[in-house]
Amino acid sequence: MEGLSCLIESDLLIALLAMIGLSIVVMVAVWRWTASWKEISLNLGFVLVLVLMGLWHFLIRHNAVISQLLPFDSLIVAGNWFGLWCGVLAGLAMRASRGNALRKAVPGALLMMTGLVALVYPVYGSIPQSVPHQTADGYCLQTNEVSCSPACAVTLLRMKGIEATEAEMIGRCLCRDGTAWQGLFRGLRQKTRGTDYRVEVRNADLQELRNMTPGYLLLSVGIDLWQECDPIYLEEYGWSRGKYHSVILTRFLDEEGCVEMIDPDVGLERWSLEDLQTLYRGMTIRLVSR
Repeated sequence: MEGLSCLIESDLLIALLAMIGLSIVVMVAVWRWTASWKEISLNLGFVLVLVLMGLWHFLIRHNAVISQLLPFDSLIVAGNWFGLWCGVLAGLAMRASRGNALRKAVPGALLMMTGLVALVYPVYGSIPQSVPHQTADGYCLQTNEVSCSPACAVTLLRMKGIEATEAEMIGRCLCRDGTAWQGLFRGLRQKTRGTDYRVEVRNADLQELRNMTPGYLLLSVGIDLWQECDPIYLEEYGWSRGKYHSVILTRFLDEEGCVEMIDPDVGLERWSLEDLQTLYRGMTIRLVSR
């Protein structure tokens, strides 16, 4: 429960209450709208909503466009629409249920509770501990197994002359058992408020990364669960499927056929272009002039 203490922050609390309220409104609206629906229509509607939920999760939830639609510090809550989908399902489930009012309310209540859990899950868990550490080159190394993203955030900020610490960014980025990109967006927005810089989140291919360098680009890297790759990444390089890591790309070294990276776990290093192509997950975060 330690991590849920962040919900007392006004913006997160307002976003949470707003999403709960909207979920209830959606549930009631669907329940009333489907009053004349037959059982087969309700069943088809349930299936359609599940399909749409899947499309939202894979195509929109983790797409950078959501940061442009909802450019708020509370994006990690406001951009989590799972509760709204649960509201739709709850309305359908209550309409399809047979029996008295209490029996009809049970599936709706369970689905709404599921939506609430999904809303708070990203900030649930223990907060990682940090100890002061900095390399001679000014970039930050992670001091906790799961603090790679806050450490990279510190490096991005320092390279723009904005002082920060890993411990501070662990809190601001809502780091728990890892850090959601929406949490990084929150932490960096808070630290750049009132400065000459703003946070930009983009889905970019390798050519677009090349066009944005030299610079400091925070990348999400790793091996997807079903991704085909050279076994060397899993057997010798230590990557695990489905476990992601944050690094910073600084520049392409075309004459050497590689790229310069800052890995918060090991420091400055070089990756081959093949490494970057295999591990890069398609999203970058950077600080740009306003």
